[in-house]
Amino acid sequence: MYDAIFPAFVTISEALKSGTLPFWEPFQYRGVPISNLMGIPIWFPLTIILGIVGYTQEMMQFQYLVIILLAAWFMYLSLGNYVNNPWLCALGGIVYATSGQFVSNAQHITFLIAAMLFPLIHYATRKWIDERKNSWLILIGVSTGLLLLNNYPPFLILTALFIVMELVFSFKKIKKDSNNLNVLKVFFYSTSIVLIVAILVGFVSVYTNLTVMNEITRSHVPWESATASSLNIWNLLGVFSPVLVQLSDRLNMGLDLSMSNMYIAMPILLLAFSRVPKTSKDLVLLAGCVLALLLSMGQNSIVYQILYNYIPGMDTFKFPSGIRYIYFYYITLLAIKNLDNIIKDKSNFYKIDKIFSKGAYILLILTTVVILIGSIGSFESLIYNSIIKELFWSAAIIGMFVFTMNYKKNNVLFFTNLSLLIVIFATLGVWRNDEYTIGVAERPESYSEEIKKLYNLPEENWISNTSAESIPLAMARTVFTQNFQNGGYVGSFKLKTFNEAFENELLPKEGEPIVWLIEEEKAQFNESKLKTAGVIKTSASEVINYTPNEISGNLELDTSSYLILEQTYFNGWKVDIDEFNREIVHTDSGAIAVKVNPENTKFVFEFKPVGTIISIVISVVTWIILIGYGLYLLYKMKRRTKIKV
Repeated sequence: MYDAIFPAFVTISEALKSGTLPFWEPFQYRGVPISNLMGIPIWFPLTIILGIVGYTQEMMQFQYLVIILLAAWFMYLSLGNYVNNPWLCALGGIVYATSGQFVSNAQHITFLIAAMLFPLIHYATRKWIDERKNSWLILIGVSTGLLLLNNYPPFLILTALFIVMELVFSFKKIKKDSNNLNVLKVFFYSTSIVLIVAILVGFVSVYTNLTVMNEITRSHVPWESATASSLNIWNLLGVFSPVLVQLSDRLNMGLDLSMSNMYIAMPILLLAFSRVPKTSKDLVLLAGCVLALLLSMGQNSIVYQILYNYIPGMDTFKFPSGIRYIYFYYITLLAIKNLDNIIKDKSNFYKIDKIFSKGAYILLILTTVVILIGSIGSFESLIYNSIIKELFWSAAIIGMFVFTMNYKKNNVLFFTNLSLLIVIFATLGVWRNDEYTIGVAERPESYSEEIKKLYNLPEENWISNTSAESIPLAMARTVFTQNFQNGGYVGSFKLKTFNEAFENELLPKEGEPIVWLIEEEKAQFNESKLKTAGVIKTSASEVINYTPNEISGNLELDTSSYLILEQTYFNGWKVDIDEFNREIVHTDSGAIAVKVNPENTKFVFEFKPVGTIISIVISVVTWIILIGYGLYLLYKMKRRTKIKV
């Protein structure tokens, strides 16, 4: 989060605060259109709002908190489609927003946004199935548009997969409620509204994502390497305890801790198995749990491989374990729905006693099995001692709950204690994982301090015209590095131009200038491209000026030359020399060049992509119309209330 996403958000914030739209990220991948950074929610409303305020480390943590709270709220709404008890809905919201996905995954902010939006999309879909109002179609479209603005297309594909599953299970109900209309026409009309709204809301991301697909490559990546982030059987050990999440992480070296956390409140798991599925809603929830879990297992399950190989766009996503939020969502829905059914029928209270007693016994049996395995094998004692301790205390807590409850005599006590038990287990992941899952003990220096330390220069926008080695936890203006962050990766792809330059050793090395000159008489061309390989680099100046989307400086020339800017060429670049537009010359490294003469004194490279600007206008106009429509609906609702009074 600090090393990759935070610098990009700072770049966005700097542009917005200066009254400019963020188009160019100069500090990663030798320069890239900021919209091309798949996996970073560039145009997401929360990113823009915080960017205008000023993106800092505190704002980054505030963003994380807002996403968690919204996820809890959307889960609360979604549960309302299944149960009428608001307290149960609130319990489900707490469980979902404190699950292993949210607690351990702050660094993958785009995953959390997808996890936040999935309950909202599902909520609106179920509302439409039950009520068939156009307003719900618009909400599905808006929330899907937000998913588009999250800037990672595979999440849209996965969401569509599960929504289609819901529609298939509800086909009979939809057909029955269609009043003898052609059900295919109903689906076509409804889908059209959703797609139109979604595409217009997220048009800027639709346009930029389609553009970036032509600029990335991912050749010769084996299936096993591409899906290294896959859950295996050991990760399922983490469902019992937050501490066991850390141990299971050590048993699956292909994952980092943020990807291996499968913890969810254990009473929720027990409640999910407390009833046999009887209705189509029960079946679809169970199917959602199973399918999401299989997809999260990635290379350890054939299901994800089918999506990866045969659905266009899914091969951009190499994080199967990142899909587990859908499992957390469905397992929570199923558990709370079961609990609601048990509460409604008091004669079923004994089922809670039965299932929780069995849960305690299973945990004790697992504890015994682990003790036996540890006694006959040469295993790391720390791991097995921790497993034994965690399983035993979980069994003890659930056992005490079963022992102290008297379901038949005091239903209020039953519900209160059960709610408390669920909340305690749900929040274990927050207060027992500490820095393992939420943050590190030592955080980097603030952005301003980092700049002051490295570039003790008087003017804010001036930076050193020298390439530097990658600096751990480097912030935006400290970069222009040799390695350019993740070696040119965007999501699970490599940028074509960057990759070609990297393989041909044409990227600037440490200490070399970023803006430099080749004298015209020494310049050589290969296939109409200026040759930069093996050329001695003459620095254009000691420092250069950087403002959002623009790099400029002064020139002192003795002879006609070619001025090279070590930023990758994309459509949208223009160059002004002494305020006159000049033709861009392409180089063999993919960088930008322009011819300059001795009388020239100033250069300005500016990135201004017309297509992206138009797409932003379309999205903004759509948002204005939708906000106006929402205010109109509120006005109508208030007026109707006054008339009734």
